[in-house]
Formats: sequence, C-alpha cells, structure tokens
Amino acid sequence: MKDRTRTGGWARTAGVALLLTVMGAGGAGYAAARGGAPAQAAPSSFSPLDALDEASQACLSCHEMEGMSVIFVDGIEVDVQVDPEAFASSVHAQAGLGCQTCHVGIDDYPHPEVTQTRLQWVLEQQHVCAWCHSAGDDFHLGAHGRALSLGDPDVPNCTTCHGDAHAIQPVATPAFRAGIVDTCASCHADDELMTAHGVRTGTVPSYLAEFHGLTASLLKEKGATIPVAVCSDCHGAHAILPADDPSSSVFVTNLAATCRRCHPDATNAFATAWSMHDNPERHPLVGGIAWFYRIVTGISVLGFLGYIALERAHQRRERTRRGA
Repeated sequence: MKDRTRTGGWARTAGVALLLTVMGAGGAGYAAARGGAPAQAAPSSFSPLDALDEASQACLSCHEMEGMSVIFVDGIEVDVQVDPEAFASSVHAQAGLGCQTCHVGIDDYPHPEVTQTRLQWVLEQQHVCAWCHSAGDDFHLGAHGRALSLGDPDVPNCTTCHGDAHAIQPVATPAFRAGIVDTCASCHADDELMTAHGVRTGTVPSYLAEFHGLTASLLKEKGATIPVAVCSDCHGAHAILPADDPSSSVFVTNLAATCRRCHPDATNAFATAWSMHDNPERHPLVGGIAWFYRIVTGISVLGFLGYIALERAHQRRERTRRGA
C-alpha cells in the first residue's frame, strides 16, 4: 500500500506504542488508587492536551512530527503536520471535537491510499464543515462557493479565510476582525489574479484610501478594536455575490439598506456618495476637495518657509546694524 507520509512507519508506530504505554500506566495508577493504594498528587498545571480523547492523542502522536505530508493523485503535496497545543486550544477541540469527527473513516493504520485530487478533497471538506456550520451552505450560494464547485482552484475555501482547521480561533475576537481586510486582500489585491477571473481590480487600494480603510488601518496598527466597516460588513461573509447581482448587499438599490446597518439615518444620496471602490479622486467633488487641500497645504508650507527665511534675514541685518 502506498505510504501517505514521508516520515518512516517505524517512527509513527513507536509514537503510538509510547502513547498507549503511557495511557496504560495512567490507567493502572487509577485502578491502584481506587483499591486503596496511596495515590500520587495530581499535577498542579492542566494542559489542554489532557482533555483530548484517546483517539485524537494517538493521531497527534504521529502528526506532530515534522515532515508529515500527503500527496494527492494530481501530484499536489500538502503538509499534514499538526501542532498538538494549537489544536487543543482551538475552538473545535474546546467544543469536544476530535480528529475523527471531521476525518471520518480514517480509523486504521496504515491509512487508506489517497485516491482523490487536491480539489476533490477540498470540496469534500467544505461539506464536512457544513455538517455543523450553516454558513457552509451559505458559502455555496455565493460567488466563491459556486466557482469552487465548478472546479476553480484559485477561489477561497473555509480554511483560506478562517485559517488552519486545526487551529481555528473564534471569529468574534478583535484579532480576527482586524485581519479581515488582509484576508480579502490576499486575493483581491492581486491584480493579475483578479483580471484572470474577470474581477474588478483596484478595490483594495480604493478602500484603504477612504475613511473606513484609513481608520481600520490606523486602529489595527494600535492593536485596537475596529469599529468601522470592513469588507464583510458590506459584502457579507459567506454568500458573497458580485456587485452587479440584484441580490447582492452592495447592488445599487440595496446600498442604502446596507449603509443603514451602521448609519441609521443613511439615505440613497448618502449611499451613492460612496466611490464604489473607484479612485475617490475621479469623482468631481471628492477630487476637487482633494486638490483644494493639496494647494492650500502647499501654499501654507511655502508661506511658513518664506516667513522663516524673512525672519532670519531680518535678524542678520539687525546684528549687522548693531555691530556697526
């Protein structure tokens, strides 16, 4: 049978044997304590790893080793090393989920031979996520999910945005929100990639040049909570649709309602004042204001420099006059 990993089989077998030995010793100690024998004091510190089920601990005894990888039938190689501490601290492990909750059917060692392409495996895992997360169904209704289902290998999947499935953290944390713009920009700031897929370019720079983006960038640098709109606030998080789709939250007739999520008094005029991810200075009013401030700022700086030069010249004349 084809070996799925680069690490030698003897190393994994030894790891499992060591784990079983440790668990057996622990069970014997527990039995002795129940029988009245003196029990040793419990460790003063508790590791999240201790809460994992035995099967997951057995999996991690191999998968924590460096160099673990799997090669799909299309030749794509993927790293399958898992950090035990990161997994034990993830939202999945904290909710009581183990390795076999998601990796169903992988019960024996050696593991079954890989018979899927990388894309087929990704599509399968998308459905695995949807077992628990209704957002998985929403994702397949959006532009990203549709393209992925059609076999586009460049579109994001669950882990593209949420991170390694073995170390996922809550989305409600300030850190996750602060990283949303960077997550979207990892694809949408790539003009070559966007052009190849018929997606508008320049959206990320235009966002960063506007109030929301400027504020978000500043607060992120300070490590503060981001109270202004980021990508998902306007476009949605899973069932994201193109801006020209009438069902999209950023379709022209839906913009006012989207803006009112944060701005209760927003009108249609308020919504259409937005630059639509275009260069803000291409809009006459915004461009005129920008140039006004450039001119006023330039004149002000030149005025201050002229004042300083005249003052220094006056001081030199006064020193010369007193010296005479």
